[in-house]
Amino acid sequence: YNEPEYEWNSDDNIILRYSYDFMPKGILNRFIVEMHRFILEPFVWRTGVLLKREGTRAKIIETYDQGEIIIRLSGANKRGFLEVITDQFDRIHESYNRLKVDKLIPCNCSECKDSQQPYPYVLEHVKKALSKRKTTVECKISFEDINIFDLIGDSFSVNSLFPSPDENNPEVKKLWQERLYYLEGERAIVANTSRKFELDQQIQECKERLEALIIDTELNIPLVEDLKELKDNYD
Repeated sequence: YNEPEYEWNSDDNIILRYSYDFMPKGILNRFIVEMHRFILEPFVWRTGVLLKREGTRAKIIETYDQGEIIIRLSGANKRGFLEVITDQFDRIHESYNRLKVDKLIPCNCSECKDSQQPYPYVLEHVKKALSKRKTTVECKISFEDINIFDLIGDSFSVNSLFPSPDENNPEVKKLWQERLYYLEGERAIVANTSRKFELDQQIQECKERLEALIIDTELNIPLVEDLKELKDNYD
């Protein structure tokens, strides 16, 4: 059966795509079964489903001929609900042998932000750039340098994706300080209530990370590997 008619608020959506080299049949059906408690009845059909958790809605659409699943979220706690959704998809993907699938996040540069076809970044590539101490990636449409913290922070908890920093690296602290400055600046001027809620969450994350960095530096806490080496030497 075909996609039914329903209302959807397209403002300030989070969008995530799964792109498959070869898409097995039945992934969406398995997802719907596992997420049945969140289904917004009666909006479930052959190639899609609407979900709802508290004040947040999610629309999941499968385009099998293009090898994609597209996730859109609208509402107050989009990032939190997205983490629930992606966790379930990740569990399903792990049940397949040698399944090749990429998570794609949209560019948020000045040209892509309001575009229906923003430049897609492979999430793993962005995370690798962070691990290499890169702070920006280039949009291939506008050629603007995009701050990685802002790019990821629009969709995910930055703390959950950013690799554990070396507490003695002042550059990492500077990056978190710059992000905090950016978020607090946007929080001061933004009018959208749901965006304010998300910004408050991200600001709190930054403050917690900065506090942890300061405490770790002052105490000079040894790394886990160092503790293991000490234990081995003692034994």
